[in-house]
Amino acid sequence: MKVLLHLLIVFIFAVLPGSGCCRNNYNLLLLGDLHYDAPEFHDNRIMQFKEHVPYMQGVMNKDGNFSLRNHTFWVTEAKAISHKNIKLNTQMWQTYMPQLLTNAACTAKENNALYILQLGDIIHGDCGRFDLHQKNLQQAVDTLDKYFTAPVLTVCGNHDPRGPHGQEAWDKTMIPYLKKIVPDISETGANYHIRIGKDLFYFHDLMKPDLDYMEKVFNENPDTRYTFFITHVLLMPMDRGSFNNILADDFHRIFKLLESRNAIVLGGHTHQIALTEYYNQVSERRITQFVLNSTVRRPDKEFSFHPGTDARKKNVQTEEFYVGLWEKYFAGKLKTTLHTNGSGHALLRVADDGVWVDYYNIGQETPYTFKLR
Repeated sequence: MKVLLHLLIVFIFAVLPGSGCCRNNYNLLLLGDLHYDAPEFHDNRIMQFKEHVPYMQGVMNKDGNFSLRNHTFWVTEAKAISHKNIKLNTQMWQTYMPQLLTNAACTAKENNALYILQLGDIIHGDCGRFDLHQKNLQQAVDTLDKYFTAPVLTVCGNHDPRGPHGQEAWDKTMIPYLKKIVPDISETGANYHIRIGKDLFYFHDLMKPDLDYMEKVFNENPDTRYTFFITHVLLMPMDRGSFNNILADDFHRIFKLLESRNAIVLGGHTHQIALTEYYNQVSERRITQFVLNSTVRRPDKEFSFHPGTDARKKNVQTEEFYVGLWEKYFAGKLKTTLHTNGSGHALLRVADDGVWVDYYNIGQETPYTFKLR
């Protein structure tokens, strides 16, 4: 009933004259990685992590870049690292996440947010069994639904299906959950889209991308004002260290579609806050990417937010072996103007005269505003 009511509200705001949305203005609430976790979701008898397996294990894609989608996820972390993260996640949800979500819910309510967009890694994964993984996912979405009255939409992150039977648990739990909210989901994975007024929001499944579906959606929606690409893993690196964390598979095909729309990308994954813009001086096309984090594993870092590129000055550079990748992937200019630690929620404000993000870092009542378009 709650979902049907909000779908009706979205429809009224989008089409009725004099409804308050005739100017096509609306707000959405953004949440980054959450890593919902507790010891009860893990069977340590099954999850026997190998001590000497590299942390990142995967394959290179056809363009020579690392492919997150092809990780052998549940053997990539050493035992000590995984159990440390589970402990940190549990402490985080006991200590900090209730306040963070309470603040986010207040922001959503005060600004009439139509949807809550969660940018992947809603759970930590590594559960070990199908029933535990499914329970972890279901309790995560149930928890968010308790905080928010607006429907919660999410994308698949690298942790969400990680571990034995994790992908099966994601498919059987999250796809039915999403189908109650959105009218159209691809036959492959949890790729889907929504229209709000003149704008298109496309949600990309990291583990089961469907580029044919994405092209079909774009072709069927040519008359958009803004196109938003919702993804867990970055489309563009924000520094040299994050180059191997960009969306590698079928990169050129995705990038071409988004560049043609001057798209706005919303992502997570890095557990940092960042703003990056690509600009092609020849075609005069641009892509703007905002990266959000909502985890608080290290309070000394997450409570410290500094608007502007951080003091380490880890701007993207084209030196050493990145030269070839840079020239192959980015014909235009790539500029990072925000890259810092932090954790919180954000309000996405969309209007005819621009798109803004009001970012609320945990522990701070006054937001920092960034104009995306």
